[in-house]
Amino acid sequence: MSGKRTLIIAEKPGVARDIADALGKFTRKDGYLENGDYIITWAVGHLAELAAPEDYHPGLKKWSLNTLPIIPEAFFIKPIDSKKQHFRKVKPLFKRTDVNLVVNACDAGREGELIFRYIYYLAECRKPFKRLWLSENTPEAIKRAFSKLKDGSLYDSLFAAAQARARADWLVGMNATRAYTLCKKEKMTVGRVQTPALALLVEREKEIRSFVAKVYWELWGQFVTPEGEIFRARWSDTEDGNSLFFILDEAQNIKTALSKEKAGFVTSFETKDSDVPAPPLYNLDDLQQDANRHIGMTAAHTLEIAQVLYERKKLITYPRTDSRFITGLLAGTLADRLSALSKVDAYEDFARKAAGFPLPEAVVNDAGVTDHHAIIPTCAVPGDRLSTEGRSVYDLVARRFMAVFYPPAVHRHTSIFISVKGHQFHAKGSQVIKPGWEEVYTGEGWDYKSGDDKNTLPELSEGMQLNLAALSVEEKKTRPPGRYTDASLLKAMKNAGRTKELGSVGLGTPATRAGIIEKIISAGYVQRDGKRLAPTAKGEELVDQVSEELKSPRLTVRWEELLSEIEQGKADAKIFMRNIEDMVRTVVDSAAGRGGAVEQ
Repeated sequence: MSGKRTLIIAEKPGVARDIADALGKFTRKDGYLENGDYIITWAVGHLAELAAPEDYHPGLKKWSLNTLPIIPEAFFIKPIDSKKQHFRKVKPLFKRTDVNLVVNACDAGREGELIFRYIYYLAECRKPFKRLWLSENTPEAIKRAFSKLKDGSLYDSLFAAAQARARADWLVGMNATRAYTLCKKEKMTVGRVQTPALALLVEREKEIRSFVAKVYWELWGQFVTPEGEIFRARWSDTEDGNSLFFILDEAQNIKTALSKEKAGFVTSFETKDSDVPAPPLYNLDDLQQDANRHIGMTAAHTLEIAQVLYERKKLITYPRTDSRFITGLLAGTLADRLSALSKVDAYEDFARKAAGFPLPEAVVNDAGVTDHHAIIPTCAVPGDRLSTEGRSVYDLVARRFMAVFYPPAVHRHTSIFISVKGHQFHAKGSQVIKPGWEEVYTGEGWDYKSGDDKNTLPELSEGMQLNLAALSVEEKKTRPPGRYTDASLLKAMKNAGRTKELGSVGLGTPATRAGIIEKIISAGYVQRDGKRLAPTAKGEELVDQVSEELKSPRLTVRWEELLSEIEQGKADAKIFMRNIEDMVRTVVDSAAGRGGAVEQ
């Protein structure tokens, strides 16, 4: 390179080392790595941030309604105090005369783009830069990505969306937090996305609290086939199909009327087979939900473990993805990935069998891949180098990956109607005829059910006489909706406020939702009880106090949709920011009108 070097900015030291291992031998320096062609340094996450209000004017350090809303004419950034020392090592690298090109190797997404651009602008760099887009950290993938560097300007829209999101969060959080804290005389942290997420929990809690349980009864008959097989069927009204009694005497009267009956006759026996296709490849939301359901892991911890599997262990691809598909180009690597899985005892048979099936066309969808493809295993073999938690998350990814190759499972659904002296009893069930992809979810620690009640019923025929062995009336109660778990809250956030017009954005993004949950917990608005999440009195009070603009999922989802459009170059960030500024003014006016405000 004629003495010229390329400066590479990675997001974390571990990724910098991975890049160095793939590109050749490097010498370790103070805060960076170097050889004859490259200089590699790292950001340690965010090195810069938006300036605080008092950085614009010292008088804004004091909280007062009289100074709200705080809307800077122009935002500026500054090094994070705790990372200034490292930034002082990084900045001179941009200035070096032997550096003629900069490469953004931060995480391939909105936040990674923001991290790099903040450093690039704060270093006052004007040199050309390119973008490295990594979906897996293996040496082969790194070399392949370096052969396809893109001009940095192609990601200007991604940066515009990231910058707009950061500024919007700053405006809403800074102004609303100050306004409501001053009014309530205690710290009330308010956020553009976290407050609508909290509102979902508060709304559910109010539904649970106002729920009044209703007692009802069911009448069950126990039947025996001529071959001695025993099963149960529930009384069902022949006209409207209702099987519940809300008056006990009605159930008891029918039981008494039938008490001397010893036989029932099959009036209908129907079976229907249905194909159950394998679930799609994981995106981050789906992985977090399954990890919460199957292994009790929180969404945030699942992401943390997945990041380790991606960055340090190099066993899975980039986890912060919202896609369930892979590209046609990536499909050519799947045989090698299955081969790696076949070297693991627990997966050997499944992987070898999967390799014999054609890949379903639905898995390959270039148009369905956004910033990144679905989460799948790399070609690395895990061996024995994983923690228990790491192995559990990897197990989810590996099994889901193998399962998509398998044919659908076939379930047989059975429906039986039995007549006893003019009264109808109904039984239904299902059984697995062909396991298909469900075969992958067998073995120690797995009892996978795809949603069907595996109640196996005997083979019967119409007109067959059955012995009525017993009748029983069972008391039950209607149940309130359950409290959210990480899994169900992630799903609710993904679906909140969505309409046909607003598409499928939801509250936050797959990469941020887990952090939002942890943020409202750490703020004292929500508490965990096992898997369950419940708002605290403080959380309920905040939601009751804030304006509709701050807690409306629909409005927040509209902001998220606009950010996506900015990222795609379809919307103007300036218009988005003007709308956010107008909302902030409304929020401050609403808070100030609640009275009792004091200065801090």
